[in-house]
Amino acid sequence: MIPIANIKDNHNQNDILPRSDMPAVQFMIMDIIEQTLANAENPVWLAEYLTQQIRSLIGGKIVVLLECQSQCDNAPTAILSNTPHYNHTITATSHHRIISVCPARHTKVVDTPELQQLAEFSHRIKKAEIWSPTEGEPDIQEILKKKQWGVSVVMPLNLGAKRFGLLLVINLLNTHRLEEIIQTLEMMPNIIALVLKNSLIYEDLENMVKIRTSELESRTEELAARTQELTNLTEELAKTNEELEQLNNELEERVKQRTAQLEASNKELKIANRELEAFCYSVSHDLRTPLRGIDGWSFVLAEEFDDVIGETGKQYIEKIRLETERMSELIDDLLNLSRITKTELAITPINISTLTASVVERLKERYSERKVEVAIQPELTAYGDIRMLDIVLTNLIENAFKFTSKTPVPKIEFGKIENLRLESRNRQIFYVKDNGAGFDMAYSAKLFGAFQRLHKISEFSGNGVGLATVDRIIQRHGGRVWAEGVVNQGATFYFSL
Repeated sequence: MIPIANIKDNHNQNDILPRSDMPAVQFMIMDIIEQTLANAENPVWLAEYLTQQIRSLIGGKIVVLLECQSQCDNAPTAILSNTPHYNHTITATSHHRIISVCPARHTKVVDTPELQQLAEFSHRIKKAEIWSPTEGEPDIQEILKKKQWGVSVVMPLNLGAKRFGLLLVINLLNTHRLEEIIQTLEMMPNIIALVLKNSLIYEDLENMVKIRTSELESRTEELAARTQELTNLTEELAKTNEELEQLNNELEERVKQRTAQLEASNKELKIANRELEAFCYSVSHDLRTPLRGIDGWSFVLAEEFDDVIGETGKQYIEKIRLETERMSELIDDLLNLSRITKTELAITPINISTLTASVVERLKERYSERKVEVAIQPELTAYGDIRMLDIVLTNLIENAFKFTSKTPVPKIEFGKIENLRLESRNRQIFYVKDNGAGFDMAYSAKLFGAFQRLHKISEFSGNGVGLATVDRIIQRHGGRVWAEGVVNQGATFYFSL
């Protein structure tokens, strides 16, 4: 194998006249095949080697190997529209790319539009032909004259029905051996076309490798960026986990502290409950005995000394007995309020409409001298302790009876409100409404405190414990109680269950 650098041009610039015989041609073909097999991975070198070998064998000033880059086949194709020898229009689909020029210094000389025109003309031939500036097609003659090229040889390079390229030998240096040159070239088109095809395949593979390498590099960079993002997220997650762990530790410490506080509060509450029980026992026994004594001795005084104390004295004794009775009622209310906080609840389903009706009947018997219109929404149900809710309804409806005592046509209404936004969906809201004395909303916060009154006792009786009892019972049921009112226009009390 002879390296390209060692291939010497054995011809003079003015006269190259090699001897072309069959053994030499066969030797060159065998050498080309051997070089093709040995240097398949170097298509550029093979193309240069091929053009140098052909130039040495045939004898020409310039040898050009071109690739056909259009969708070409072996069928003759019209090229020039203005050529009188062809009755077809010009095609713009074919283009040829120079693969190798020997000698290489002539590349710029041949890489011209005229070379492309000659290549286009070659599509009408199927085998090697001699083109001359003095004979043949006028258009071809004109191009050769313009470029100052002499007799030249053009040979299409085909494999089957596919055209891969073109071999052009410009300026044959021995025009007396044209027939022998054609015979020599006709022995090599398949070999040259195969070399050109392999060259193109390797070039395509190199381009594909470059594209794939570029894609892989891009993917690698993208993967690196994703990896960095994942690393950053992992670091952030680790930091977040540390913060969560710290928060959990703080929360556990707070829970421990809160638990300790609750245990201490429970202990204090137990002590307070024991003290309350002792107080209630004292109230129910120690306070009632003096009250009974005051009431009893007042009665005796009025009976035994009736003629001594006179009418004024009797009035004073009667006031003493009334205040004693009121004090006894206060003690009873206070005891009932204390029992409510200790009594265990028995939660069951209740027909609260029926319960309300029974409360109203009792109150109508108590206030039989009055005519009060009462409306109860039917078939209302709820969950609660029936004894406790009886106390709630009794206090609310009795207040309505009491505060409508000065209303010409007293009316009381009990019902349920749907979808009030102040309460959650799982809560039912009931109300007791009257058209009585009402109250000033500026003092509504005092309504549910023990012993709090918004009216004078001379106007309406009561001890100020009933609404406080209602509030505690509703709270124990997990609800709340509130009121709305207008002076002399009535009031509405709401409670949720």
